Amino acid sequence: MKRALTILVAFAPATPALAQAIDPNKKYAWGENVGFLNFADAGNPPGSQAAFAHPTFLEGFVWGENIGWINLDDPNVFVALACPADINNDGLLNFFDVAAYIALYNANDPAADLAAPFGTLNFFDLAAYIGLYNAGCPS
Repeated sequence: MKRALTILVAFAPATPALAQAIDPNKKYAWGENVGFLNFADAGNPPGSQAAFAHPTFLEGFVWGENIGWINLDDPNVFVALACPADINNDGLLNFFDVAAYIALYNANDPAADLAAPFGTLNFFDLAAYIGLYNAGCPS
């Protein structure tokens, strides 16, 4: 039985990390003019408003040692990937991206929250993803 389980685990499909928090042990970056940037400790309690990496954008706050708070939550301008509809980041826009988005949506994952009102998943989020998908990827 143990061998069968090992074989099943070895052949289980890998799922990409679609949205994730910043690792608290690797939370710093450094720039010559901005100094150290802390991506993980914003908010009270610490980490409650930290930077969060979605498949197509970043959200939250970052503390810049020499410049103060950086707000990554502008709903109109995101630090985006080349193709926001490519949810699984395989470089192709196809059924697997739609399936990945639906899985995020059904799991109530914040990465599926693409449209206002933010914080609530609804028809507008689905419509926003369909719009991204129909827009295609830049060539």
